[in-house]
Amino acid sequence: MGRPRRYVKRVSAVAAVVAVLACVGLFVHAYQQAGPSHGDAAGPGASDSATPSPSASPAAAPAAARANAFDPNALSLPPYTITPPAAPGFAFATPAEHRIVLAASSRHAIGRVGYLAPTSPDHPSGDVKHVGRQWVVHTTVTGSPYYALVFVQAGADGTPITCSITLDGKVLSRKSTSGAYGRQVCVG
Repeated sequence: MGRPRRYVKRVSAVAAVVAVLACVGLFVHAYQQAGPSHGDAAGPGASDSATPSPSASPAAAPAAARANAFDPNALSLPPYTITPPAAPGFAFATPAEHRIVLAASSRHAIGRVGYLAPTSPDHPSGDVKHVGRQWVVHTTVTGSPYYALVFVQAGADGTPITCSITLDGKVLSRKSTSGAYGRQVCVG
């Protein structure tokens, strides 16, 4: 005599839930081993002890923590990221570092250049005005494409401005504005 169908469905459902929880637990465990420690994530100058120093006032410690909580310069990138491999699934890997060059040039003075390189530790973004006829930023980025954006706009006279993004010596994008107040975005 076989088991009732309802019993088989319950056992299957419980087994599925246990399998999902086991996968989530393994993922969290692997992430905790690969990621920065809690002391590293707090940023520079963070103390390893959970208790404030005797000279610090109780109100000063939370205020200092709030001040650094959203400071991008106080945070560091994790040593590992979850990246999609060639085969289906995900793997923990050290993010690849690349040397990137963001540039803009023109025959006349460039009024303004905007850029975004989110994984750059020293130049994540900027809005630069009155840069002359050439502008260049050299930095390091991590991860996979897309690494950066450069925004340019020509003036009233329509003199073309050329933006470019070069990654590890290879030009990823080179574009020029066209006409008065022409705009262009290089993505690479």
